[in-house]
Amino acid sequence: MNKLGKSNRYSDAYRIQGHAPGLMKYDFNINELLTENIESDSNCKWNDVPFKRYTDIHNSLIPKTNKGQQLKNYRILMAIESEDKNCIKACLVYKEKACLITTHTYNKNYNFRQIKSNDDEWRICQCSMMAPLYFWNKLNKEIKRYLYTTKPYNIII
Repeated sequence: MNKLGKSNRYSDAYRIQGHAPGLMKYDFNINELLTENIESDSNCKWNDVPFKRYTDIHNSLIPKTNKGQQLKNYRILMAIESEDKNCIKACLVYKEKACLITTHTYNKNYNFRQIKSNDDEWRICQCSMMAPLYFWNKLNKEIKRYLYTTKPYNIII
């Protein structure tokens, strides 16, 4: 089980320790994403993306790169968005593989490295995933449900 480390840049953000900051990593084994459960901040300013919107946001989560195009077969396991709806943090899965993606709307003032997505209105942050505890705790629940449920998992694009 991985440990979460607090971000030096954002007071409410955490990332998986042991992965170099500043790098995108697409090819996690899904079990690598299980983390310790930590009490979530009750003042979290992030909301679940409703399941019915997964089809609408899928292209915004796929990088417009050669390697990113391989993610077209991946499905959204879970996604959260900021209150202003300018940022989405998501986990995509395909069989036993998973990737973490952070996107933001193109018009948002964002000063860090970014790459194009398959949706012209969105860009993908070219960095390791930093997210509130709410994201990591929800991700743990969804991974366990995905791996251990006997019912088919409803993942759509």
